[in-house]
Amino acid sequence: MKGDHEIMLLFSRCLNEYYNASLCHSLMIECCLNELAVSVMRIYLSQSRKNYRNEIADGSGGISMYAVMLYIDSSIRTIQSIGEIVQKFNYSASYLSHCFKQQMGITLQQYICRKKIEESIRMMEESGQTITDVAYQIGFANPQAYTRAFKRVVGVPPKEYFSQKKLVHP
Repeated sequence: MKGDHEIMLLFSRCLNEYYNASLCHSLMIECCLNELAVSVMRIYLSQSRKNYRNEIADGSGGISMYAVMLYIDSSIRTIQSIGEIVQKFNYSASYLSHCFKQQMGITLQQYICRKKIEESIRMMEESGQTITDVAYQIGFANPQAYTRAFKRVVGVPPKEYFSQKKLVHP
């Protein structure tokens, strides 16, 4: 690691000051620790920037899945397909899906479906809308598709879920 010598000197100076019982040793130790922390942070940042640039150069990490997730989370009511996300980030659908699965552990489609179901539950709990209304508003083609997706994500159909929560929706 670049800067090992500088860090060792700072650490050594800090230890010497600790064992030296001078009048201002606590203030000096604080200063040494601050300088040590700043030095370590600078080295870490310079190393992480290099690694990030290398990832972009070799194509292995040029896209931030957190940016994709943030976009999905903020646009969940209007997203109809992965194609919209692909268009927004200028990547192929297969590349984006592959990177998302590799970095997040679930497929992009599963994440979108999960977020749509979470948003629909929130909408029904807050506004008291029907399952059918929410299914269309959240972007499902029909209530049956919504019910299948809901059961896949939550484990039970929406009517059963809301009856268990004492929220009855037609």
